[in-house]
Amino acid sequence: MTIFINQSVEADNISEDRFIFNDADDYFVFATTGDVSQNFITFGKGANDFVTASNVSHNWITFGDGNFDRVEGANDVSWNWITFGDGGSDYVSTGGNMSHNLITFGDGVGNGVSAYGDISQNGITFGNGGENFIGDSYGNMSQNKITFGNGDSDNVSVGSSSRDAITFGNGFEDSFDASGNIDHDTITFGNGADELAFVRGNSSYDTVKFGNGDFDYLDIWGSSSNDTVNLGNGSSDYVSLDGTAHDLIIVGNGNSDNVYLGSGRAVGGDTVITGTGAHDWVTVEAHSNADTFGFALGTNGSSVTTVFGAQVGDHVVSGNDLGNNAVSETGTFASLSDFFSFVTGLHPASGDTYIGHSNTDTFVITDSHGQFGAVDIVGVFTGSTGGTHELTLA
Repeated sequence: MTIFINQSVEADNISEDRFIFNDADDYFVFATTGDVSQNFITFGKGANDFVTASNVSHNWITFGDGNFDRVEGANDVSWNWITFGDGGSDYVSTGGNMSHNLITFGDGVGNGVSAYGDISQNGITFGNGGENFIGDSYGNMSQNKITFGNGDSDNVSVGSSSRDAITFGNGFEDSFDASGNIDHDTITFGNGADELAFVRGNSSYDTVKFGNGDFDYLDIWGSSSNDTVNLGNGSSDYVSLDGTAHDLIIVGNGNSDNVYLGSGRAVGGDTVITGTGAHDWVTVEAHSNADTFGFALGTNGSSVTTVFGAQVGDHVVSGNDLGNNAVSETGTFASLSDFFSFVTGLHPASGDTYIGHSNTDTFVITDSHGQFGAVDIVGVFTGSTGGTHELTLA
């Protein structure tokens, strides 16, 4: 092992050496035609320090707090331990694949990881600077653990993604964007507002969780199957899924949330559970298997979910609290609010479920342990519980 102190090196291949640099700018370790491998490289706080080679592998590389520090591989970057300080615009990039690296950034702004090939089995952690990114628009991303801090406008933009765990902090306007398919991912957003997850391809067996910020948005253009979506307690959140099959969408207690399960090609069998917010809407297009609509106790004539597109055979639940004794009231009511006032004025027995109608809607109210819940279903249905805490529309 050769030890280089404050001496940049340019050679065909650089292997099994140790480099220690002071805080001056523009130090480098540069393999002109070959690889940088199995080295210990420590930079100071200067800016524009870099490691560049055809392949960068099995190195321990540490940067200080300077800006524009970087590791670049023309082909592959693999099996490295790379740590950056709090400088901005630091990055790791490769023209090939990136795998099995542990990459840690500080609190600088605009740090990133990019590849033209695949990004797989890496641990990548960003600080609180914001505008940090993962860019893999031309390749596939799989089996990575990616964690962002609390800065704003962090972004993951990929071709396809499989079995990745991606966690955003509490910054605003964080986003995930896939031009292809995703599967078996877990994508978690913090409590910032205006968070976005956008998938142009298909999504299957994915979990997407939003925090308590307002105006969060999930949009999947392809088919969505066996996915789980959790909205927090923010208001005006929006979920748009196409070609759905056996998805689970759980809405928090914010107001004016909107869930849309679109296209007439839906397999169905989806479950949408809403909270206690007011003016929530659930819209489902034609589906070939029964959907299930869950509503919360604590809803009433004004804080209520309206369901559009329900079909005969669909189910209505309220956890295990829907009363098994279904009572159908005669006559029509102008609104759910009127029906709610009517039912609560009856001092109903706990455990009953009441069904009423306007000329266009079906109203369902349940009473469990003295607590009421209600839902407005567009369309005129009857229903029975069959003793299963589940109302089946007929």
